[in-house]
Formats: sequence, structure tokens, C-alpha cells
Amino acid sequence: MFQSHVVGRPLGVELRVHGTVGLMALAFAAVSLVAGGPGAALGVLGTLALVFGSVALHELGHVFAARAFGIGTTGVTLFPFGGVASLTREARSGREEVAVALAGPAVNVALAALFALGVLLLAPFEAVAGALAHALWINVALAAFNLLPAWPMDGGRVLRGALWSRWGRARATRAAARTGQVLAVGMGLVGLVANPMLLVIAAVVWFAATAELARAPASDVTWRAPVTPAAPWWARRPAQEEAPEPVVAARPRRWGSAAPTVRLAELEEPALPPPPRLRVVAYRTPWGVVTRLEAA
Repeated sequence: MFQSHVVGRPLGVELRVHGTVGLMALAFAAVSLVAGGPGAALGVLGTLALVFGSVALHELGHVFAARAFGIGTTGVTLFPFGGVASLTREARSGREEVAVALAGPAVNVALAALFALGVLLLAPFEAVAGALAHALWINVALAAFNLLPAWPMDGGRVLRGALWSRWGRARATRAAARTGQVLAVGMGLVGLVANPMLLVIAAVVWFAATAELARAPASDVTWRAPVTPAAPWWARRPAQEEAPEPVVAARPRRWGSAAPTVRLAELEEPALPPPPRLRVVAYRTPWGVVTRLEAA
């Protein structure tokens, strides 16, 4: 029950639904059944189907935008408070980040426009027009909520992509995550006086933003050469140009291997110790005078 189950592969993308979504639907339907009867329970189930259907299309928008930049995906998973498109890698530039993040809300805006057109065309049929208007406002709410400039919503990713080129990815990520924490606190305060469900959403946003803030690196890796600060004028010395030490290339040991660079100093033989001092010593023997070398 607390696992994800594959429910289909629309357009080649594996769509999974977490077991807690079914538990939530049954709980809401049971409460509505007790309070308003079978009609109310069916209405709640229909609303949940519209919500999660719109969320699934929202995540598919992210998937196909990511594919346009060569980013693969392992599927889409629906949870009680949203969906997650599992991408094989992160965006490599702010432009990619913004394009992939905006693709999801763009799908909801397009769906809202289609439902609005249906409401206008089918206005005489009140039941159908009412259902379409319900779907219209669901997609408007999804697009507006996801465009909030705070992590982990799509608006937070847009904020990171917009700040990427100016601040770097690490600093932009920290800014978006801290904005998400501020939004979570605000939602929690509103939930205390308005709707308890906002407290649950605020907790999800807070933990997601905090996790991303902890995962963000302290700084971006740059390829700039280190700059040594100049010494004060009284400590400066005249520059002495040193001739570069000549180098030679040693013969490769095997065919195709790179020739290592060896300095001449490494090829010179080590200095030998100075020769000992010798002296000539003469000895008189019965057979004559004999000379030989001895150490001095």
C-alpha cells in the first residue's frame, strides 16, 4: 500500500501512483458519503480524478520539455500533494531550468483555456458546463500555485534559473530554498486561522526547501585562475627573470603511449665523490727498489 504502482505508460512515460493517493481518496469519499450521501462521494472522487489527471499532464509537460534538452526521465510518480517527474540529470544552465520549469504550468494554462472554451460552447447544458468550469478552476489553481517563486514549486525553479547567470547555481539554489521556507511559514500562519490543510502543505514545502538548502553546495566550482594580491610598494623587489629550464622528451616505452616530459636535471648523473689523495712510496729490497701507491 505504501509503494508506487504503475498505472500506465502514456506516450512512453511510465506513470506511477503512490499507494497513499488511494488511501486519501477512500478517506475523502467515506467522509462525503456519511455527510452527503452517494452523490457527494461520487462528486469528491470526480474532483480528485480531475486534480490528479491535471497533475499528471502537468508532469508530462516537464518530461517532454526536458527531452528537448536531452534530459531523460525514469517516469512520473503521483503523490497526495503533487507529482514528481524523475529526470536523469539536472539542468546545465539557467535557460534549461526556466524552460523545463515553465512547461508544467503552461500545460495547466492550456487546459484551462480549453475548459473555458468548453464552458462557453456548452453553456446551455448546465451539468456539463459546471463540470468543465470546475476543471477550469482546478487548472488555474494548479498553475498559480506552482508559479509561486519558492522552492520546491516550479516558480522556485524559475527563480533559480533567472538568478543562475548572475549569482551562480549554488547561490541561486540557496535563495530559492530560503524563499520556500519563508512561504512555508506564511502558509502555516494562514492555516492556523483559515484552513488546517494548509498546515500540511506548509510542512511539505518546508521540509522540501530545507532538504534542498542542505544539499546545495557552499559555492560553485569556477575555472578562474587564482589572483595573488600585490605586495605593498615598500615590500616589493625588482623582478628577476629566470630562463626556463630546458626540457627534453623521453622516448615512449611502447607504441602509442604519450612521451613523458623529463627535465635535463633529472637526466644528469649524480656527482661522484672526490678521488682520494695518493703518494708514491719506495721500498729497498734485496732484489732492488720497489715503488707503489698508498693513500696519503
